[in-house]
Amino acid sequence: EVDPDTVGQYTGMKDKNGEEICEGDIVEWENMMGTKMCSVIAYRGRGFCFVDAHNKPEEIWCYVFKKIGNIHDNPEMLKGGE
Repeated sequence: EVDPDTVGQYTGMKDKNGEEICEGDIVEWENMMGTKMCSVIAYRGRGFCFVDAHNKPEEIWCYVFKKIGNIHDNPEMLKGGE
């Protein structure tokens, strides 16, 4: 049985491994300094964006990212941003 509150809308994007990216997914990417970062995919306004652990939109300059979990199954992945 699936809890409807844990189902995220598909963004139309896939990660570098071909995994579909949905709202609520946690993705890993590297900033310009080569530091690994984690963001959550969220729906804002009319489109999807990356947000940080505090649900604040992030401006990122990368197109290569990897899905590493989601906010429902892996909330501990966001603990570092608190």
